[in-house]
Formats: sequence, C-alpha cells, structure tokens
Amino acid sequence: MPVEVAKRLGLWPPRRAKLVSADTGGGEVDMVYLEAAVEIYLEGRRRIANALINPFIDEVLISDYLASELGIVILDPRRGLWRFVDEDMVRNSAEPQRWK
Repeated sequence: MPVEVAKRLGLWPPRRAKLVSADTGGGEVDMVYLEAAVEIYLEGRRRIANALINPFIDEVLISDYLASELGIVILDPRRGLWRFVDEDMVRNSAEPQRWK
C-alpha cells in the first residue's frame, strides 16, 4: 500500500515493523512489512491481512493469496471485470465503489 493510505489507516509511521526488500518491475525496493496489520471487509467477507508499505506506489494492490481468500475471480484484468467464486454477478472495479 502507498504511504498515504498507511497514514489514513494509522499504520504510519510504523510502531513495530520489519524492513524487507523486494524485487519489483522497477527494481529492488525496500518496504515496511507489518504482520496481521489490516482487517479487510468485502461484501460480508472478512480477512486479516499483512501489509507492505511501498513509498513508490500510488494505489493499493492485493496479493493473489488475499484475492483467493476473499473468493475473488478475475475475469478480465484490463477491463477490471471480476466476480466472487460463489456468485454469477460480474463486477467492474472501474465503477465507483461505496467504501465504508
């Protein structure tokens, strides 16, 4: 997640964290790793997730592991189409969302 999002969630500056290094498309990046740091709620599904705070990104990304845990099935990544594994309704991530 970006630092700005971490600030809004009260995760920045970190109190207890590990510094980790990761290979990315832009090269090696040092990030802050927080274990079990965020609670994810999505359409009645709830999961606890680790967080990586990356100062070089500007949007939140989720791992394939978390997507699987939430039951998300990616149908068309370019157009932002997805659904839950137990539903037929296709959703569009490009449409405005109501976040609580």
